[in-house]
Amino acid sequence: GSEDIAAAIDWLRAHAAGHGGDPAKIVLVGQSAGAAHVAGYVGGAKFADIAAGALAGAIMLSGLYDIVNLVHGPYETAYFGSDPAQFERQSSIEGLARTTLPCLFTVAEYDPELFQRQAALMIARRVAVQGKWPAFVRLEGQNHITPVHQIGSSADEVGPILARFIQAIIKDKTND
Repeated sequence: GSEDIAAAIDWLRAHAAGHGGDPAKIVLVGQSAGAAHVAGYVGGAKFADIAAGALAGAIMLSGLYDIVNLVHGPYETAYFGSDPAQFERQSSIEGLARTTLPCLFTVAEYDPELFQRQAALMIARRVAVQGKWPAFVRLEGQNHITPVHQIGSSADEVGPILARFIQAIIKDKTND
C-alpha cells in the first residue's frame, strides 16, 4: 500500500499543476486500511523522509499504527501476515510520533476495540516524543464505516472537520 501511495504522490506532484492543483498542497487521507497505507507512507522507514517533503499533511481515520502490539485476528493476519519478526518493520507508530508533517488522527466512538487501542497508543507515543497531543478527533456517534460514507451528504459531520484541518495547514503552507 505504501508503495502504491508513493507512486500516486509522485504522479500528483508531477501533474497537479496541469490539472489546476498545487503540488505543494497535497493532503493524503485514508480510512481504516487506507489509513494504515497512509500511516505506512508517512511514518514508515521507507518513505517517511519523502512524505515529509512531498505532502502538506495527512489524515488517518481509524488507522492501525503499532503492528507489534496489535491483536492479530484473521483480518489482521491476512493483511500483515503471521510472522512476528515482520511486525516492527510494518509499524508506523515511531515515524508518526516523530514526523513534523501536520497529521490529523481520528477514531470513531463505535470503532471496534482494536482501533480504540491503536488510537490510544498513537496519542501516547506522540505525546511521549513531542510532548503534546497530535491533532486528534473522536468522532462522536460514528462507527467504523459511517464517517467516510457521510462526507458530502446532508448528515455530514466529518467533512467539515477534515476541511478545517486541511484549510489550516494549507493556510500555514501559503504563509511559509
